[in-house]
Amino acid sequence: MDWKEKYKIRLKFETELKEKFPNLYSGLGFHWRDGGMLGGVEIGEGWYNIIRLLSEKLEYFINKLTEEERPRAVQVKEKFAGLRFYMSAKTKEMSEAIREAEDRSYKVCEYCGAPGYESDYSWWMKTLCEKCHEERKNDQAKMHTTRGETWKLKSKGKRLR
Repeated sequence: MDWKEKYKIRLKFETELKEKFPNLYSGLGFHWRDGGMLGGVEIGEGWYNIIRLLSEKLEYFINKLTEEERPRAVQVKEKFAGLRFYMSAKTKEMSEAIREAEDRSYKVCEYCGAPGYESDYSWWMKTLCEKCHEERKNDQAKMHTTRGETWKLKSKGKRLR
């Protein structure tokens, strides 16, 4: 699948989130300088179910607050092989739900949703299953091939956990 198809899938997912969880994702689709989210939802499809479950919990907690108190999501991304979910403010219940989702992300392949592990290849850590790890490794090797010679990569694609 090329980047254009992945981008269309991401936009469809963001639309779904905005429709189902309007308070949580009120800034989705707006530039961050205008009070919108920073970068949208920048994760692989494998973590979409983690985000759906987390969003249900957060929207429930948000709806219990007054309109003036309602926080919103400001950034959703992958960092150091795990999910990062940032909000404008949060309650203790929200923090616990976010922590659970972030912890769960280290056990689920970000690309396909299968059981995964932390993998490091080409200096970027990801949580991937064995199949996606090998595909990523092969894609990276192709990117580093010039005039028939494969550059030696610093990382050998080791399993971290």
